[in-house]
Amino acid sequence: MFTRIRRQLYCTQTCRKTAWRRRNTHTTTPAPIPAARPQRQTTVYACPDCDTRYLGEQHCPDCNTFCTRIGPGGPCPSCDEPVAIQDLTNTDTPKKVTAMTDP
Repeated sequence: MFTRIRRQLYCTQTCRKTAWRRRNTHTTTPAPIPAARPQRQTTVYACPDCDTRYLGEQHCPDCNTFCTRIGPGGPCPSCDEPVAIQDLTNTDTPKKVTAMTDP
């Protein structure tokens, strides 16, 4: 049995060091890193020779050349052709802002 002598809190140096380690260890787990999603299936590619677009295919089977990446996209709902998001948003040209005037 441990009996205190003056200001002594622990029976031995080993118990004191063990208590310090238990108080000062951080048991937080690191934030989980999400798994990488394959983006090739949702990327639109275009053949530089025949201008054919492919969804998820980087190689043109007709020309036997590698395609250039256009951007993320998907199949068109009406014609089922690959359409890139940048084709739909058309962010290449800046919009002209007109000032409102009082009538």
